[in-house]
Amino acid sequence: MSRRSSPASAPPLDDEDLLEEILLRLPPKPSSLHRASLVCKRWRGILADRRFVQRFRKHHRKPPLLGYFDRKYEGAGFTGMSGFTPSMSSIPRLRHLNLVDCHHGVALFLDDALGEILVWNPIAGVQRHVAFPPWLNNRCDCVVETATVLCSASAELPVHGDCHLSAFTLVLVGDYPNQAKAFTCLYESKSDTWGKVITTASRYAVYMDRPGVLVGNTLCWLLYSADLLQFDLGNQKFVVIEKPADAYAHVNCWYFQPLRREDGGLGLAVCSKNLSMQLWARKSNCDDIVPWVLEKTIQLDDQISHPLFPSLTRSVGMMGYDENTNVIFLCFENRHHFMLHLDSMQFRYIGTKTNWDYKMCYPYRSFYTEEGPQ
Repeated sequence: MSRRSSPASAPPLDDEDLLEEILLRLPPKPSSLHRASLVCKRWRGILADRRFVQRFRKHHRKPPLLGYFDRKYEGAGFTGMSGFTPSMSSIPRLRHLNLVDCHHGVALFLDDALGEILVWNPIAGVQRHVAFPPWLNNRCDCVVETATVLCSASAELPVHGDCHLSAFTLVLVGDYPNQAKAFTCLYESKSDTWGKVITTASRYAVYMDRPGVLVGNTLCWLLYSADLLQFDLGNQKFVVIEKPADAYAHVNCWYFQPLRREDGGLGLAVCSKNLSMQLWARKSNCDDIVPWVLEKTIQLDDQISHPLFPSLTRSVGMMGYDENTNVIFLCFENRHHFMLHLDSMQFRYIGTKTNWDYKMCYPYRSFYTEEGPQ
């Protein structure tokens, strides 16, 4: 129903409903709504309306990439790509925290000294501290390796990128080194409780420089063996998936990255030391067996066209992954950073850092206006 009737002869931008539809289609970049809000008081009123903000986010669905967090040896930093910079100083004990995940507009830190998880929405300015499960207290036979945060969409917040920590799930992962077992445990914020411990046989621990990847209703982590640890959030099945037998030999887990493929299935990227990359996919066959299938091999130095590249030698590392767009962050010579879109094979140079003191970057996506959270 129209909120305001307008004469048929009124200019299009005088029709508030039509104007709202036009503003709704602005690009979901931080600068878009901010610049539009500067046009006049009337536009600013529409853009600030909570109902419009919800429609805008629901219309665009996929939050924009605002930048990425850097996990450093001490604490974390942020590299902005869209005019947004979070206040890292708002995080107490930052240098003692271990950044492990970034999903749905929320960053996740482990504090092993205090035995807790810090859940942080930098746009909403909201933090939650969640203590480790009680059964972990004073245990010396198990190690917490990593965790993943997932936020629930709702009627009021219809897009995952809107999470204001009103409803979220934590998936804690660790291992029993002396028992060759991995464990996981779920926390639900609505009930403020941890669930039961689920274990599976695993000779290797989770590789901490690869955060969990959400593939359908499952989470996948990379193990030090380059096999995958998979947890189904629905049926609570916890298993190890062996890496492809024909993946590049003589490379360690640093060269492996779990993927969420364009069709929503599980994939795996494997780099070699001569700058080639294999892309593998798990596909069911007629016998209900799910083998790895090699889909393509990419020669990275044939794809990159950038002035820096001729000076590079044969060193490449995987620094991060954006599952929403199937983009891998690559680092050449420990300093030159590129984004590779695996669907289009397009490269984008994002910068050079001479003081390379971090191991991993975590893409951060969320809706944001420079005037603050809505």
